[in-house]
Amino acid sequence: MWKPDGLWITVFVGRHGMAERVYRLEFVSNQGFTDSEFSKWRETMMLNGLNLPSVYDVEKKVANIKFAMNYSFNESDIDAVTNCYVCCYLAIYFGFWL
Repeated sequence: MWKPDGLWITVFVGRHGMAERVYRLEFVSNQGFTDSEFSKWRETMMLNGLNLPSVYDVEKKVANIKFAMNYSFNESDIDAVTNCYVCCYLAIYFGFWL
């Protein structure tokens, strides 16, 4: 995410059940999750009537990540990402998500 003062802020949208929230990447741990955290997530998914991811879903996500890791950006990709960062910054700055 681009800020007018020239600093980058990296964010992602995380989902827990039906709720979505924007997280700044510097506040996210790369630590494994606990059994109680997994149980809470599973319970939330069931209470919201959501299906747990299947093996196929996980394999598809792994393939998407591998593709993204090997992708070479072209000029139009960079322009699109830059425009998106500006919009996302404004949305977070003013307290809403587009």
